[in-house]
Amino acid sequence: MSAVLVPATATIGAVIEHPWISAARLDARPHADVAAEARWRAVPSAAGLEVLRARGKSAFVAMLARALPELPYDPQAWRLVDELDHPRADADDRVNRPRVHAVTRPADDAVEARLLVPYDMRVFEGHFAAIPLVPGMLQVAWAIELAHEHLAGVGAFRGIVAAKFRCLVRPGMALQLSLQWLAAKTELRFEYHHDTTVVAGGRLRMAGVDV
Repeated sequence: MSAVLVPATATIGAVIEHPWISAARLDARPHADVAAEARWRAVPSAAGLEVLRARGKSAFVAMLARALPELPYDPQAWRLVDELDHPRADADDRVNRPRVHAVTRPADDAVEARLLVPYDMRVFEGHFAAIPLVPGMLQVAWAIELAHEHLAGVGAFRGIVAAKFRCLVRPGMALQLSLQWLAAKTELRFEYHHDTTVVAGGRLRMAGVDV
């Protein structure tokens, strides 16, 4: 399916005046993967983000298009982002990666990372279209990927020793991820926080590698 071309009568001013939108841009230039490229790129406001979390992208776009009939109803004609011009937005957001804002090393065997859950990941289309959630296994995958990037000696994933997912992880949530490579070098402890709340945590069995 080709991306929907927005009629010329749709104006940026009309879009950004809507209470659900804080910034927007109309991208007219086609890209190589046209089917995945949205013509409208928009940053939801705080009110818009509440709707997005509660109803999902399809409902968000449909309600926006009903308020502004010149806009497209097709969700594929929209990209919902936290910044209009973030250099990695297209590369990362749609392939289910978190936005990594900072990584620190409090110790040789520990990492802390500040993450943002992108608004428009592909996983939200099926998990679930109406109430977008980050699956627990994707949270585990993020922990493993960041461990491989920032901790020495971490090898292949072998399994989950223990895990508990306490809170729903939704679009736009800011998370703090703590990782620690345990003394035996066979397990990785992970814990996600949102503000002061523990969102998820557990221990993963990992192979060690020589460094």
